Amino acid sequence: METKQTMPASDSRFYQFHVFALLALITLLYSFLFDPYRPMGPELLDNGDFSQGLAQWQTFEASRTVALLEGATVRLHSENPEGTVSLRQKIFDPVRFGRLRLSGEIRTRGVQGGKRDWQQARLVLAGYDGADKWLPARHHVALLQGTNGWQRYSQDFAVPAGARSLQVLVQLPRATGTMWARDLSLREVVGKKGTGAVSGTLLCLWGAFLVWLLGPIFRKVRPVVVQLLAAAVILAIFAGSLAPGEKKRQWQEDAVQAVQQIIEQSPASAVADAAPEHRWKPAVKTMLELSKVGHFTLFVLLAMVLGTAFAGSPLGGHFQDLALFAGATEFLQIFIRGRTPQVTDWLIDISGVLIGLALIYLLRCRVAAKTVEMSS
Repeated sequence: METKQTMPASDSRFYQFHVFALLALITLLYSFLFDPYRPMGPELLDNGDFSQGLAQWQTFEASRTVALLEGATVRLHSENPEGTVSLRQKIFDPVRFGRLRLSGEIRTRGVQGGKRDWQQARLVLAGYDGADKWLPARHHVALLQGTNGWQRYSQDFAVPAGARSLQVLVQLPRATGTMWARDLSLREVVGKKGTGAVSGTLLCLWGAFLVWLLGPIFRKVRPVVVQLLAAAVILAIFAGSLAPGEKKRQWQEDAVQAVQQIIEQSPASAVADAAPEHRWKPAVKTMLELSKVGHFTLFVLLAMVLGTAFAGSPLGGHFQDLALFAGATEFLQIFIRGRTPQVTDWLIDISGVLIGLALIYLLRCRVAAKTVEMSS
């Protein structure tokens, strides 16, 4: 009678690591080398090459800090770390476009950034609603500090839902130094033929990898309650990682509004009497921070569930499994509208895994010590 041979866990993890590395390499090559969109339609910026001086462009701060130089190049300069020097142009009724590409050549000299990561020399495409309120979305084309030579920057953006206008901004926000810009362009882009097939194939490969990686959890974890808990945590991670950017922002805005209502209904809160802009900004920042904490907590919990369910199993194997799982969810965001993979998010997830496995290790040591004490 023949017996079914199963692959040792160490061998399986060896192959999983190499398959992950291969998929990651292919996905990165797809992301950086393959342009899935082609420009179409007319140029949407008026005087984007500055051939007509600063016509059609609005300046913010003293006009002397924005100057047009020979060669149709615009220069922004700031020596005030609390001020903002900005050149902008509005585009109305952007919902008629699906996706836009903003590009331009930028160089900087001696730019010192402010306290926030966005307070640098930057080229931006920002969306605004009917009340002229900024719509949170990915919007940076270039974000620079220090001294950098001429380089062309380009980025594609999905037009945010509910946007009534867009603004192209060349800006030094609370940053000092000098930046130059030239040959700015904003055009609509559409997907190339075959793009859907390529991205769909990569998505299927990543899906198959995740089934291979996570399958043992659902086959071997017992009892059923622990299995259901592991499944619930994994689904929550998927929901947070793979939700479209607009949906995630809507969740955050709903949570912010709930926080606002609690704050405003608290008579003892000094924030209740503050101006509206001073109420919602701290709330938005808090929710963004909580989303990071939520991911961290979910990976702590998942690591503890696996460490408990597979009692006595090497914790190093669980670390690799969950590190690959976290990495896969980040790479999948390349294919999700409005999402961008972040190395910092992956490191946060890994930190959660390490904390969870450390807690399991301490628990195992305590149980082992009690067992030795009882036997003696």
